[in-house]
This record gives sequence, C-alpha cells and structure tokens, in this order.
Amino acid sequence: MEYTFISYSRKQLYFAEAIALHLQKEGLEIWFDLQQLEAGADWASALKEGYENCQRLILVVSQAALASEYVEKEWNTALQNGQEVILAVVEDADIPERLRDCAVIDFRTNFNAAMERLVSYLAGNLPRPKDRISAPGKFPYPLRIPFPIWFMIIASMWPYVWMLALAFSMVGEFSVQVLAYAISGPIVLGMIAFTTGVNRFWKHNLDHHGVINLVGFAFIFQLLLALPAMLFLLVSVSDPGTPGWIIFVFVAVIICFFLNIFFYRWFANRSASLLRWFAAGQASQKLRRQCHGKLLGKDAQLGEETFKSEPVSFFLHNDPGDRPMAGYIVRMLSKAGHHAVEDMSKAQKHLYLISNRTSRKMVEEASKTETSSNIFLLGSSINQSESLKSATKTQFVDLRRLDSKSVEMLANSLSHSDAWRRRYALEIAPTKFETFTVPTSVLVYRILAYFQVVGYLAGGLFDLFSGSLITAPFFLFLGVGIFFLVEYTLQRRISLLIALGVLAGFPLLLSVLYSLLMVVIFVILSATYELPPQFLAIGGMSIFGISLLAVIPDVLVDVVVLFISRFWFPSFAPYAKDALDMDKKGRYKIWGRVFVVVATIVWLVLRLLTRNWYLPNVGG
Repeated sequence: MEYTFISYSRKQLYFAEAIALHLQKEGLEIWFDLQQLEAGADWASALKEGYENCQRLILVVSQAALASEYVEKEWNTALQNGQEVILAVVEDADIPERLRDCAVIDFRTNFNAAMERLVSYLAGNLPRPKDRISAPGKFPYPLRIPFPIWFMIIASMWPYVWMLALAFSMVGEFSVQVLAYAISGPIVLGMIAFTTGVNRFWKHNLDHHGVINLVGFAFIFQLLLALPAMLFLLVSVSDPGTPGWIIFVFVAVIICFFLNIFFYRWFANRSASLLRWFAAGQASQKLRRQCHGKLLGKDAQLGEETFKSEPVSFFLHNDPGDRPMAGYIVRMLSKAGHHAVEDMSKAQKHLYLISNRTSRKMVEEASKTETSSNIFLLGSSINQSESLKSATKTQFVDLRRLDSKSVEMLANSLSHSDAWRRRYALEIAPTKFETFTVPTSVLVYRILAYFQVVGYLAGGLFDLFSGSLITAPFFLFLGVGIFFLVEYTLQRRISLLIALGVLAGFPLLLSVLYSLLMVVIFVILSATYELPPQFLAIGGMSIFGISLLAVIPDVLVDVVVLFISRFWFPSFAPYAKDALDMDKKGRYKIWGRVFVVVATIVWLVLRLLTRNWYLPNVGG
C-alpha cells in the first residue's frame, strides 16, 4: 500500500497532527505515529517499518526536528531509498545540504494556504514548490509567525501600553511624584508580562493554561482601564474643550477591552493556529478535540461506537497501594466488554499499572518478557530511571488524569479496532513521565486546601499582631501542617480518608468546638445576668446553627471533589522501599508555596487595614 510518512519532532506534535489529518481528510493514506502505534507496540521497530516502506516522506522542518537523531535517520533513509522528501517549514532553520534540493512549502504564516498548495502538489496539479527558507538570525525570536499569534501577543501587551498612554495624558494635572508612579507602574508591569509570558510564548515554551492566565491578567487590567474610560467619555462628550487625542485614547482602550474579551472567551479556547503553536502536552485536550476532532472521518468521529472484534481477557498487575486505581480500571474495562481473569496464564493481555507506588522490581521483571501482550499503563507522574529503560521501548498508555476518555481509549486499543486509530490519537498527549499531571479534581482539592491554609496562616499572624499569643501559635501550626500534608498528598503518600479529614474534618471540628465554646460563654453570661431559660435555649441553638451553616456548604464541596478523585488516592498499603517515586522538586511545589505566601500576605494586609472599620469610635 502506498502511503506518506510524517516525520517530525515531538515538540511540533500538534502541527504534524494537523498536516496528517488534513491530508487524510483529502483521501490520502498517511502514516502518523500516534495513529499507528498501538498500546504495547515496540515503537522503534514500528517506526522503522513505517519510514522504510513509505512512498514519500513529509518532514516537518523545525530546529528541534533537524537536531533530532531519530528524525535525521528517517529522512536519510527515505533519501537513500529514492523516496521523495517534502519539507513543510514551521520555523526558521539551517537546512542540511542533502535536503536543499527537496520540495519546500512554507507553513509559517498561512497554514491553510500552504495546506492547499501541498494537497495540489501531491495530486500533481502544482509544479514543484520551492519556497525560500531563512536561517535563524542573531535575534532569538521568530518574526514570521501566523497573524493570530501576533495578535495574541499584542493583546497581552496593550493594557500596559494604554496605561502608559493614560499616564502621559495626565502630565500637568498631577504632581511629579504621582506621575512617576503612574508612568513607572505600567512599564514594570509590561516588562514582567513580557519576560514571564510573551518571551516564553515566542520560544514555544508556554502551555495553554499559561496563555489563559496571561490573557486573564490582561483582561483584568483592561477592565480597570475600561470602566474609568467609559465614564470619561460620557463626561467629555459635553465638553468641547477636551483634546481629540485624549478621546481617541479612551475609545481605543474600550475597543481593546472588548477585543480582549474575545481573545479570552473564544480565541484561546478554539484557535487551531494557537493549538499548532504549542509543544506536545502543552495544549489542553479540549482545545485539541475542538480543532482536530472536526478533521476526523465519519468512521472515527467521537461517539458511542461498538467493538468490531472480540473482547480480550486481561490481568492487571499493580502495587497494593494502587488498588483503588486498579479497581477503577478493571471496572471500566469490564464495562467495555473485556474480561479480567485471576489466572495470569489465561490472560491474553498483561496490563502493568506503573505509578510512584510501583516497585522497580515489578517493572524490571515485566520488561524482561518483552512480548506484545504486555501493556504499561502510566498511573501517576514518576521519575525516569534505569528500571524503565526497557519498558519505554513499548508504547505506554497515559492514565494519569484518570478521565473516561483515556480509559475508553485503552479499552478500544485492546480490541484492535482499526476504525478507532485516529480517535485514539486524539486522546494521546505524550508528555514526559516527570511532568506533574493529575486529575482535575485533585487540582481543585489542592486549591481548596491552599485557601484553607491561607485562612489559618493569615488568622494566626493577625492574632500574633493583635497580641493573642494563645491562639496565634495554634493557627500557625495548623496552617503549616496542612500545607505540608497537601504536598505529601500530591506525592500520593496520603490516603483518601486522611485527605478528607484534613480538608473537611478540621473546619467542621473547629466549627463545633467554637460553637460549644460560645454556648458555654452564653450560659455563663445568662447565669450572671439571670436571663430566662427560653432566651438561653434560643441563643445557644442559634449560635450552634449559624456556625454549622457557615461551614457545611464548604464541607459538602470538599466531599464531592474528593469523591470524584477517590480512585487517584492510594490505599493504606505501605510505601515500597524500591518505589519509582516522583519528583519532589516539581513546579507544583514551587507555585504552591508562592501562592500560599502571596495570598497569606494579601489576606493579612486586608484584615489589618479593615480591623478598625467595625470597632466603635471610643474617646473621640
């Protein structure tokens, strides 16, 4: 069978996938690794067979691709076998001498137009294209990029430009000191936005959540500018003495505000140009399905398809600490029609659940067999180690998010249904084993716990500044203790019951103790002032009821969140001495500490600034 092989660096996964799906939509046979490599397959030998027997090879040209020894082996083999190589350029690069006679199509600025030219050339309706490729210059940023990406970069920067323009419009109206703050503020904010966001964006080092946050911050600043701008325009319309350029600036601020809403609500979540810009694993699956799901053929559209082959029997190997996760996977596979067996010798497929609880010995023993019946399932983020060297030669299934799509993809890969190949590929987002990846509900749990930590720390510091030396150490100890307990939870060292006790149990217990304390104080006051028993009963019940009503909604939310993520948490089984473990210095830990420190300071300052607002004015 004649087919076209797509060769690319993993960094340009989404770009290569877009080219493959567009060509398949035109009826061409394409060999794209994510679609061809089934779970458990030896990816090295499968790739070799793919590029050695192809009719032609499309090389997605990037600096990362030309630096990859695997990609070089693919296009070198194609040239040696006399197969045509077509260069699809996605960024500036130094083209090797052997590739300079190949057909070249520039995809950097207009993907759709370049795609039409590629399809026409493959159909024989277009002469051999030879677009010019520029080598990377001394300036480290690519300038030939799609217009939507340029617009996205500008959208993240223009709030600070308008802040600076408005600051200069106040010259002569305010003191030099006020103007200095007004001018230096947007300059500093703009520089921070550039270095932390735009700089990473240009270098393909910004994930989808980072883009959302970048535009979100710009949206907030635009909102702060747009509200006074609207008020100013309403006032200035009736004032003929207002300079026209000032009115123009305020109109531009309002227009940019609505454009920012567009970017935040639509573009960042639906743009195919933005998706193609991300490196592998940096885009959300929702964005990927939104853009690339439309390109699938009718036989591969997302839906409730049935198996086209017989179900298989399987045995799931796992560490005792991963029993909740293993039980969930077994139930989902059984629901899909497969059969879990207790006798390993009768299993057609051997599934190995690998997590930071897994013993290295189990992985090494599984890797020794090296049969096509072995499939490794990645259950949590783990450190890459020598023990995994043999196992990584086969195609892993990433189940770290434990969503139904991933488990459904596994179930259908066991059935070897060819109609699902493209659909499988959309559910695979290859990332490094070390990359911190957890279910969304666990991230929600982390945020809820961090807010709890911030409340305790700010309360303890507030009591410390107020002279309450009895309660301050208790709340500070509670805040610090819960924070480190949450970090252990993210490392899957804490069971579900302990996590639930920390998140929901402590607030409920403190609420009950506080209510009882207030009731006792109320009883003492009632006895002192000889109040009637009815007043005592009503007052005590009111205090107890109000305290519980204040905490029960939060407890219910916590219980729901942890119930959703219950399979991710480990059981009470002991931690294996030779466990694979995960990176304890990951980004999740750094940003967690930054968030807690900043939020605690902000909350403490707000409490200190407002503590006198509700106190009576004595001795005025």
